[in-house]
Amino acid sequence: MNRAHIPALIERYSLVLAASNQTNKTWIANLNSLRLAESAFIKESLNADHPEHPVQLLVLGPTQAGKSTLTNLILDAQPAGISALAGYTVHAQGFACHCNDEELQAVSDAYKPMQRVSVQDITSATLDSFVLESITPGSQALIKKGVVWDSPDFDSIEALGYRHAVLQTAAMADIIILAVSKDKYADKSVWDMLALLAPLTKPMLICINKLDEADHQTVISSFQQRHEAQLDKPAPEIVAIPFVKAASDNTIQSKIPDTALVALKQAIQHIFNNFDRRTQISGAQQLLEAHWQDWVQPIDQENQARKEWDAALTLALDNAVNFYERSYLDDPNKNDTFNRALAELLTLLEIPGIAGALSKTRNLVTWPARKLLGFGKNKLHISPELSSLDQEKSVLEQAHQQLQNELLGHALLQQQDQPENSVFWRAISQTLRENKQDLKEEFDSGVTAYQDKFQPRIDDAAKRLYSKLEQQPALLNSLRAARVTAEAASVALAVKSGGLAPADLLVAPAMLSVTTLLTESVLGQYMNNVKKELRLEQQRMVKTQLLEGIIAARLHSNSTNMKDDRLWGATLLD
Repeated sequence: MNRAHIPALIERYSLVLAASNQTNKTWIANLNSLRLAESAFIKESLNADHPEHPVQLLVLGPTQAGKSTLTNLILDAQPAGISALAGYTVHAQGFACHCNDEELQAVSDAYKPMQRVSVQDITSATLDSFVLESITPGSQALIKKGVVWDSPDFDSIEALGYRHAVLQTAAMADIIILAVSKDKYADKSVWDMLALLAPLTKPMLICINKLDEADHQTVISSFQQRHEAQLDKPAPEIVAIPFVKAASDNTIQSKIPDTALVALKQAIQHIFNNFDRRTQISGAQQLLEAHWQDWVQPIDQENQARKEWDAALTLALDNAVNFYERSYLDDPNKNDTFNRALAELLTLLEIPGIAGALSKTRNLVTWPARKLLGFGKNKLHISPELSSLDQEKSVLEQAHQQLQNELLGHALLQQQDQPENSVFWRAISQTLRENKQDLKEEFDSGVTAYQDKFQPRIDDAAKRLYSKLEQQPALLNSLRAARVTAEAASVALAVKSGGLAPADLLVAPAMLSVTTLLTESVLGQYMNNVKKELRLEQQRMVKTQLLEGIIAARLHSNSTNMKDDRLWGATLLD
């Protein structure tokens, strides 16, 4: 819960709402309270840095509440435009009484980035501006010094465009006069605004105008009861004011009975004499605490979806590893990793009588791969099959394809099961499709790199076996005296060139001789350990380098950096 997150939240809510095809009332309400909180913290900074800046009095209300008329009444002047048309005032307009430019500058700076303009320069097309100018109040003005703000309606259909001005002015106000008419005081928009402003604990006066004398007590009593019920505290002071239209020059003159005018003046003077800016120090923080969970709810929901996506990715990776183990590592008809180590061992044994052939074999590895394959297969009279490396690559390609299908199916299912996160899951689905080919190419290259990187481990296994044999001279001599021919050289060559399939390697006489002797010797357990180590190392490298290092890393990066303004963002609150 950090006020530093408020600007980022405002920006994100604005983008999401602009990019969404439908209006989300909850998100709009959150954006409004965020803007109010941001301005409230600015107001507290203004109070701290310029504690003597002029008192700010705001006249706030819904359409046709008589706000501009009330503003003029307070000033005993006519600076606020008056019209019978709803929504006539669309900018915040501040009228200063007996304030110098230096005093107003601090207030003006607090409204940035909104631009201060003169009343003659405001246009309905430019809503990011406000008016703040000095006027000469009349002799019957209800305040001696300060700024009286006339504000836009907060309940009209068009209010979404200038709601920021309403909320910023409300936050900047020291005193708020809520003006409502007999027809509007019960509207939901009025009570929503009162609830929104409540945490700021600003001094407030309620003016209910256009009341008939007979309705005064009924309306006031109704307002008080509702305020107590909905906001759980007594209502502010209420002044009833009957406004009457008159004149033919499109102005609205007030014909207020002296008793109402005296009551209004006394109420305003009472607030002026008793308000203390120091009591509003914690208002912004209270507002933040009151609304924080509402603000972050859509972010929390999306982050929960991201966690579910990460879990689905982890499960898919585990399934891919299991598929690789089951379809390759545990299949003796495909996996010949250890036998390749034994074939390498043949070249280290330098068996008497075939040393020349082995030497020739080493020279032959410079042949083109096609001829090497042909040499190995023809020499041993074996049928063409996929080599061990090709079979491993084929299994890994299948594992990758199944992983992609599993994740795409999960994302499509979650679109239906999580309507609140449907945007996120649609974005995931689109990202998977768009990046499928690039990821496949990267994965295929990774498979080749992994196989090249694993070959030295096979060579090392052969060297370790040979080292152990050197410690057993009798066994070594038995191997050298075994009935093997130059076919051993063909075995080694075919394995190295990829021309010998695993099933063929297992039945090659030279390999059978070596395998049988080692298995039945004192090195049988050590040989099994080497075999297990090679399997575990293959499994580890495939998991870490291919599945996690390439697929998981790329998919995680893609899901974190999806370009969709309707998304909230994984790092918004970091």
